[in-house]
Amino acid sequence: MTIKQFACLALCLVTCLGDLTTFGFLLSWRDRAATPGLRRARLLRGVVPGAVALGALLLAALVRTMLLWSEQ
Repeated sequence: MTIKQFACLALCLVTCLGDLTTFGFLLSWRDRAATPGLRRARLLRGVVPGAVALGALLLAALVRTMLLWSEQ
């Protein structure tokens, strides 16, 4: 394992853990709303777009790692 591969793998792991932590925060933020209407608004305006963005980052990190490891 080269330094470049190790650094990319470490960055991917940090990104994945950060994405999961942020997604958990988004869900708990939605649940802390006072009324069901406000929870639904937070879901549609915050959680869904945030989940899409986090999913895209997660997918990009995993694809980058797979491409790096396929160079061998």
